Amino acid sequence: MLEVYSAQETVNAILTRNDGRRMICERRAPTGSNRKELQCAPLADRERAHKETRNLMRENLDKGMITLGR
Repeated sequence: MLEVYSAQETVNAILTRNDGRRMICERRAPTGSNRKELQCAPLADRERAHKETRNLMRENLDKGMITLGR
């Protein structure tokens, strides 16, 4: 059923040319748990969170707060 919902969201986004509002759903286990839960979020929100995390990691690497295992 999740696959059908995701496919319908993709088609709707293409037809309305509004891809950022497309809902992306996946089953994930929250940190510290083995039990998977359905988590849905608009594509634009997921991309924004990814970009913010990447920038935070880059800033911390520049400050020397994080070191890579080399």
